[in-house]
Amino acid sequence: HKATRRPELYKNFGTVELSPGSIIHLQEEIVSQRIILFAENVERSAKCLFIILSMLRKLNSIVMGEGLEWKVIVETDGGKLLRLDEAQNQTMPPWYTTKTTDSKTQGVDLDYFLDSLES
Repeated sequence: HKATRRPELYKNFGTVELSPGSIIHLQEEIVSQRIILFAENVERSAKCLFIILSMLRKLNSIVMGEGLEWKVIVETDGGKLLRLDEAQNQTMPPWYTTKTTDSKTQGVDLDYFLDSLES
């Protein structure tokens, strides 16, 4: 595996490299109970989002007993905020294109991501 960037975690902010070139920043807004995800690479932003959503679903299933709820709001290229399902209905790039969502998550190297957490 290519050398990974070590995860950086702070009180309400973190940076993680999910796979080579897929660096995300997460910021918790405590008062509004929101987590903001920023992907450095726009072309990989959808892939990063779907990895995080997959992790949330797994966490919800195994740890939270299906008690965790969330809403996903994405920003369009023009700066407009949309619910994720609206972006899907409109095939709004970069979140959705004519390709299926499944194709965006293919090639995710879970071992790479887990190894970076252990470093």
